[in-house]
Amino acid sequence: MRKKILIVYLLLTSLLFSNTSDDTISWENSVNWESNYIELRIKKQLSKNSSTLASRRLKAENWIDENLTEIFFKNILYFKINSLYNISDIINQNPNIYYQLEELSERLTTTDNILSKNLEYLESVYKVPIYPDLLSIFYSQNEHLNLYKKLDHLNYGNFSGLIIYVPEELPLYQKNSLGNLSKVLFPRIFNEDMELIYDFTMIEPEMMEKWGMVIYGESFDESRYQERVGITPLRIIAKGLFGKNNSDIIISNEEANKLTGTINNLKIITQGRILILY
Repeated sequence: MRKKILIVYLLLTSLLFSNTSDDTISWENSVNWESNYIELRIKKQLSKNSSTLASRRLKAENWIDENLTEIFFKNILYFKINSLYNISDIINQNPNIYYQLEELSERLTTTDNILSKNLEYLESVYKVPIYPDLLSIFYSQNEHLNLYKKLDHLNYGNFSGLIIYVPEELPLYQKNSLGNLSKVLFPRIFNEDMELIYDFTMIEPEMMEKWGMVIYGESFDESRYQERVGITPLRIIAKGLFGKNNSDIIISNEEANKLTGTINNLKIITQGRILILY
């Protein structure tokens, strides 16, 4: 194991200082949580040594294809997995993750190849599916935790889903400061007493593979998310944030009780019918 860790460390170090860092190549990435992908856009300057545009383009396409794994890793190493770790942290703990990610990068195909108007650059676009492709590398549950409704006789109502409105800044737990929500693969939800209401062990594996724990949305047009949260969702406002990455959400005890108060509402948790609007 120590030998494997050393090998992966050397691989990651070589990625950070590889020959993909030059003036003829650039890239950027963005995460589209609603559409379920990480978009990677790679721009390569066309060679001036080839006589025809077609040959210059082909040479750029081949270069990107040959260096795609390195560029892929440089763009996803700091993708946050949960409230504590990003992908780089996880690889350091479990070197096998590196090889699984490498296999994922080798399966990627371009969704678009675009020549710049001045015919000097080729831009290749790749989309990495978050669910199930990326998630399955970090998630291996075969069953979910059995949940039981609260043992009282209060009428909590029945809801089709949960919408959590997250203000731009929220109090950070046990810190005298405010912070912004970080979006991660595996967020958690706590009540004000820091009792765990929701984590990755509570969702049905088939629902996790389908659409993950939550959907992060930016539009207040709730009809866009109706498949996920239904037409009668519980709407609440987050109270605070928790965790090193500010990714875990704190909600009021009253609203948490509604989630766990009926068998029907527990399905919101087990089926991941949760929308986080920010």
